[in-house]
Amino acid sequence: MPLGTAGAGTTQVLVVALVVVWALSRQFRSRVFRLDRVVVAPLVLAVLTAVSWPPIRLTPSEIWGTAGTAAFALGAGYVRGRAVRMERGPSGQVLSTGGWGTVIIYLVTLGLHFGLDAVLHVTNARLLAASATLYLVALMAGRLAAMVPRARALMAVPPA
Repeated sequence: MPLGTAGAGTTQVLVVALVVVWALSRQFRSRVFRLDRVVVAPLVLAVLTAVSWPPIRLTPSEIWGTAGTAAFALGAGYVRGRAVRMERGPSGQVLSTGGWGTVIIYLVTLGLHFGLDAVLHVTNARLLAASATLYLVALMAGRLAAMVPRARALMAVPPA
């Protein structure tokens, strides 16, 4: 159920708000970007998407709407991944650090996602719940598509 609707529970709003604050606070910290672990979260979410996808017949508008939001998330994730600063750390590891640009991109894409879900899936709550994880998988995949090649290029250069 989209946030801001009469049926959205206080717990749901609180959980989403806490996740957003947590995610935004992480944007300003340098973290080690480990190529051997980058696919764990997207794979877990992909499995959750497959398990939670409703066994219903989708209308053509629902198929196009879901595909559109997934394509949007893929593009938004790529833009976010390109906005992240990546550099070699003192011991040769790749460090990634966000900033205000990634915060703004995060907030805009999150707002657009909830707006698109409110418009496209207003009549199908089960599809909305399943498409939320699909959106996250596509967002992470887009981010990784932008960051993994950059990390590999940094790793190919010997540390100074």
